[in-house]
Amino acid sequence: DESSRRAYADEFADDELIILIRRIILNENPNDTYELLQRKVFALVKKRAVASRRGRTLTLEQWENLHSSLKRGESLVDYLVDNAPLSWSKIAYIKDLTDTANALMKLTSSFAIGLTSTELPMCIV
Repeated sequence: DESSRRAYADEFADDELIILIRRIILNENPNDTYELLQRKVFALVKKRAVASRRGRTLTLEQWENLHSSLKRGESLVDYLVDNAPLSWSKIAYIKDLTDTANALMKLTSSFAIGLTSTELPMCIV
């Protein structure tokens, strides 16, 4: 929507994506465009981290540390397990979920770690 467009104007990358596609099609080196897009994505993540409620997603500091870790080639899963284990449980309602699946979800919820958030429908088991 228009308010999001204004709030995140510096992070939108319409022009950069067009440049990236052009460079790929013309077999030109896209590395500087990739780097710019990565900076924009990380700027968006940092803005969202500051606006998010503590305990439901990674903090700004955790995102910064994770970003550094990933740049060194380290694992997302290892970082989250060792540094940011957010409790996770299934929150979406799934009609016709079997009793066995319900039991599995309940068991999983007791030790699963959220994948950067407590509310995403993905976890690390």
